[in-house]
Amino acid sequence: MTTCAGLRFAIERLNAGARALVASHLLALSPADRYLRFGSPVSAPRIAAYVEHIDFVGDAVLAVRSAANPDPAGQELTGIVHAAFGDGLAELGVSVLPAYRDRGVGHALLACAIAHARSRGMRRLWMQFLPHNLPIVRLARKLGMRIASHGSDARAELELSTPATNETISART
Repeated sequence: MTTCAGLRFAIERLNAGARALVASHLLALSPADRYLRFGSPVSAPRIAAYVEHIDFVGDAVLAVRSAANPDPAGQELTGIVHAAFGDGLAELGVSVLPAYRDRGVGHALLACAIAHARSRGMRRLWMQFLPHNLPIVRLARKLGMRIASHGSDARAELELSTPATNETISART
């Protein structure tokens, strides 16, 4: 289990055995939410292909589980962040189920992903999103990311050259 100090949620790093849970989480999103998460309409077969190609060893998939079921195997993933790593860069994609939004789950996941990217020596991280995705815009700003819009796309970037801790990330909230 991955824990990030100072955050209100238990966040765990998933392995390849959680592919079905990740797919279930993404399929539980409405078509409009999938559009916001991926930047285009995404069908069930496309989600299956996306999840099948996640590199759970080289990348990091961090998740918060629902506490409604005491058996971890039966708990749904309330939120996930996929951090894809390469060449000193990390790309983040985050989603939170509607019933768990506005509770800090997305912020906690992104803060933990930032700390994880920093610990892996990444120099910069970024997220690409639709400019009208206001929850992501607010989260990116709260986490100190620089946002630039380019037509129908927006991008948030964060330089990781300055060491920071989870506590300093949490203090920005």
